[in-house]
Amino acid sequence: MIHPHCTPHCSFGTTPGLKPRSMDRAEARSRVPRRPTSNIIDLCRRMLLILLCAGALPVQAATIWNSAPVTFTKSANSSATQAANQDRITANVWLTRGATQGLFNAKTETSYKSSSPADTEWAYGTTASYTSLRYQTWVNWHGKDPESAIGKPAVVHLISDDIYIDITMMKWDSRTGGGFSYQRASAPGTTTTPPATQNYEGLWWNAPAGSESGWGINLTHQGDVIFATWFTYDLTGKAWWLGMTATPTGPDTFSGALFQAHGPAFDAVPFNPGTVVATQVGTGTLTFTDAQTGSFSYTVNGSSQTKAITRQVFGPLPTCTFGTQPNLALATNYQDLWWAAPAGSEAGWGINFTHQGDIVFATWFTYDHDGTPLWLGVTANKTGPSVFSGTLYRTTGPAFNAVPFNPASVVATAVGSATLTFTNGNTGTFAYSVNGVAQTKPITREILREPGTVCQ
Repeated sequence: MIHPHCTPHCSFGTTPGLKPRSMDRAEARSRVPRRPTSNIIDLCRRMLLILLCAGALPVQAATIWNSAPVTFTKSANSSATQAANQDRITANVWLTRGATQGLFNAKTETSYKSSSPADTEWAYGTTASYTSLRYQTWVNWHGKDPESAIGKPAVVHLISDDIYIDITMMKWDSRTGGGFSYQRASAPGTTTTPPATQNYEGLWWNAPAGSESGWGINLTHQGDVIFATWFTYDLTGKAWWLGMTATPTGPDTFSGALFQAHGPAFDAVPFNPGTVVATQVGTGTLTFTDAQTGSFSYTVNGSSQTKAITRQVFGPLPTCTFGTQPNLALATNYQDLWWAAPAGSEAGWGINFTHQGDIVFATWFTYDHDGTPLWLGVTANKTGPSVFSGTLYRTTGPAFNAVPFNPASVVATAVGSATLTFTNGNTGTFAYSVNGVAQTKPITREILREPGTVCQ
C-alpha cells in the first residue's frame, strides 16, 4: 500500500537523479540511523490510519430502538418530580414537563431551559434514515411551537447512550398544567406488559366485605394507569388520606409511590393549587385475581401490610370501560374521580363518586384548617333528575397499620350536608355546608388518559 504522503515516484533514502556511492560495511553500519521513539509512534499512527481505512478494526455502531411502541402520558397538573410522571427511558434520560414551558431531563435538570432536555437532540424523520437527519435541540426542532410536532414522525437521539428512538408527539397542553403525551419505540427485544384483563374502577374495601368497615380505597382506572385514593386514619385516629399513581408492573398488577399532601383548607377562597405540597411516604401495589377480588400491599413510614380487597357493593354494579365513549357529556352514570372546573384550576383536592343505582357514595379528599389531609364522606340519594343529596360525615378510627383493624372503633360524626347536581355526564356542581361554612364548586371529571373511563 502506498503511503498517502508519497507519490508513486518517490522512495525512502535516495535522491532522484543522483547515483549513491559505494561504502564499506563498517561505514554502512556507522551510518544506519537510530529511529527515534517519536518516529515509532508516528509509524504506529500511520498503520492505525491504514487499518481503519481498510475496515480492519470494528467501529462502535449506534443503537436503534424501533420495537413495540410505548405510550407515555403526563396528566395536567401532575407533579414532575414523581417517577410516574417521568418517562425514564434510560438511566441517563428521564423526560417530563413542569406546569408550563417545555420538556426537560429530570435526571440532570430540575426545570426547563432553552437547551432542554439535556443529553438529547431531535429531528423529523424515522430511524430508518437516522444517519441523514438534521438533529437540533428540542425547542429548535419544533420551532418554538410544540403543537406543530403533533402526529409527525420524529427521532430523539439520547446522546450519552448513543440511542436513536422513533417518537411521535400525540398531545401538548398549551395552557398551564403541563400535560403532554407521546408514543415512542422501545428497546429491541422488549415485550410490553399485557393490558389489564378488566377495568377496576370503583370503590374497594377489605375482604370479606364489611370485615374492616371504616376504610376504603377508590380506584380511578383509565387505560394503563390507576389513580388510587386511600381513605384511612393516621396514628392518632384522625381521618387521613394518601394518593398513588399506579402503573402496570405485571399482569393485572399496578404499583406506584404513595404520597401525603398538605394544602389550603377546604373552605379557602381562593384555593391556591400552588401551595399544595406532596410528600412521598411509601409505596403500594394493587394485584387483581379477577374483576371482584384482589390485594393491596403497602409500605408506609416503615409499616408494611397486605390487605385482601373486594368491591364495595350497595346497589347494581355498573360496568366500566375505557375509551368507549369519547364524549363524556353523554354518560349517564357519574362514577369517576371529579375535581374543580375548569380542569386543574384547583388541583390538589378531588371527590370520588361511586354510583350504583340511585345512590352516589362520595369521598371528598381535601385539607383541614391546619393544612393536613382530611376526608369527608356522604351517601347521597337521588332527590331529583341528576340531583343527589345527603349528610356529610367526618370519621375517626384505628390507625392504618392497626392489627387487627376493629370496625367497632370507627366513629362517624355529622358535620354538614352535600348536594351533587349534574348538567351532563362531564359537568356538575358540588354544593356543601361544613360546620356552618357553605360553598358551591363547579366540577368536572379528571382525565388521566384520554378519552377517560365511562361506567354504565
